[in-house]
Amino acid sequence: MFHYLFSNIYFKSLWTRTLLNMKFLLICLLAAYCYADDSSESLLSKIEDHQMTLRVWEEDNSRLLSTLIEEQKKYDNAKKNEVVLLQTVDYLVRTNMEILENVLMRLKEIQFTITEDKNPENDVMVNEKYSLISKFGTDSDTRTVDWINNIMKEKNGMN
Repeated sequence: MFHYLFSNIYFKSLWTRTLLNMKFLLICLLAAYCYADDSSESLLSKIEDHQMTLRVWEEDNSRLLSTLIEEQKKYDNAKKNEVVLLQTVDYLVRTNMEILENVLMRLKEIQFTITEDKNPENDVMVNEKYSLISKFGTDSDTRTVDWINNIMKEKNGMN
């Protein structure tokens, strides 16, 4: 009986120790599970944050790319317009120079005719032409005629 009591006490103590060890092991497992669960949630949260950041970057890059494409189209269009504008200006300058040369030639012919025909009747006609120009011409027209006359005087002075 002593042996039975002793074995029973030993068994109870062994059983108690085993239960305590099992409780400790269970607590450790629960703690590890909770830590792992918290870590996985934390890791999952970090992954989601990084994915969100990547999405924002992707949207920003997409917007920047579309803006860049629009600006490139505007630049290309401006280059085409610049070429057309330069061609138009070149044409207008050449045309105006031809007109100016024609006007200068006519004025030279008139001046030559005036100097060649120095009779009083021709002087009256020339004076009438200049009086009509000053009468009907605007200020800018008068300045243009004066400018052309000055050019003619300079050319005659060089000849």
